[in-house]
Amino acid sequence: MYITPQQLLDRYNAGERNFAGIRFFPDTCRESVLEDADLSNIILSGAYLPRIKLSLANLRNSNLAGAYMPGAELIETDLHETDLTGANLQDACLSGTDIARSLLTAANLRGAKLEGADFTNVDLTESILVKWTSPR
Repeated sequence: MYITPQQLLDRYNAGERNFAGIRFFPDTCRESVLEDADLSNIILSGAYLPRIKLSLANLRNSNLAGAYMPGAELIETDLHETDLTGANLQDACLSGTDIARSLLTAANLRGAKLEGADFTNVDLTESILVKWTSPR
């Protein structure tokens, strides 16, 4: 199902939480409407979100398993206790992100920027970590 970031935000604010498998219309992922948004507990498993801008957003306790998010901007995003199993975060920027106690099993973090990210108690089993910038 194709929607715009604004439609996702409107539907979320109306109480909907399950957006599994959604795709944004071409050229809408770069819109900043979802930055600083409260999207906690959202289900975006299998969603197609290349280059999505979610900086400062609250995605705490969400399901992003299998989400396709290469080049995503997740700067200082709250991903605490989020399921990112098998997610593609290649070349994503997760600088300053709270990703503590999350599942990143088999996630692709190739080329990701992770400076200042909190990886406390994160499961990185079978994850791809090539040419990434380490958290400090």
